[in-house]
Amino acid sequence: MTCTRTLAAPRKMQKRQQSVRLLAAAAILFVWFPVRASAAPITFTFNGTATFVNGLVSSEYAIGNSLTGSLTYDSALVDADPSATHGLYAPLSSLTFTLDGNVHSFVSGTGFDNIEVQNGPDQLVFRADVTGLTVNGFKPFFLTLTLNDPTGLALNSDALPSAFNTVQFSQASFIVSFTNRTNPHDLTSGGTNFTGVSGILTGSAAGGAAVPEPATFTMLGSGLVGMALRLRRKRSARGGDPARPAL
Repeated sequence: MTCTRTLAAPRKMQKRQQSVRLLAAAAILFVWFPVRASAAPITFTFNGTATFVNGLVSSEYAIGNSLTGSLTYDSALVDADPSATHGLYAPLSSLTFTLDGNVHSFVSGTGFDNIEVQNGPDQLVFRADVTGLTVNGFKPFFLTLTLNDPTGLALNSDALPSAFNTVQFSQASFIVSFTNRTNPHDLTSGGTNFTGVSGILTGSAAGGAAVPEPATFTMLGSGLVGMALRLRRKRSARGGDPARPAL
């Protein structure tokens, strides 16, 4: 009986030591490997009505056609413009829209999708490469959504807005550009780019669920460190590790 108790004590102590080591290791990982913050994704839903249609695509599109769609961006994007009143952010996370029943998709990775923010007078411009139905040899390649507020009351700075509504902007418009170039961004390759369809725009934006900031992970790491120290103090108060009995 005495031998069983004597052997059980070292086993308990070994388990306690393993727990301390695991907690300490986890705490070190949280402290030394910071987690980058990713703020809430912002989704902007929009709709509009065409007020102009270029004759080159009038066989498919007409004045009065409806535009509906949505785009998403991360409000943690970094401003590439050092100006205090002008911001430039990229890339967009996603985009899709339908024009007269024709679905258009986001072409990511081209480097031409961005968000421009102007503070005073206020302006938001969303731009992105897109693809969709080819009409008379011309394909859509670019979407521009522009929100303007000449009064300067819609935005407080050149930061990306976390939520907004186009009601705040007195002027809102869209442009769908078409091209017959192989590379529409290479203006020396022949062919032409042109505004195919444009019109008025309405819409709104909302933020999603936020991802924990680095401070949250730091607090968790600190808690793990505290737990490890507390277990270590308890072990020291009990006189340290008992000597392993000879078998």
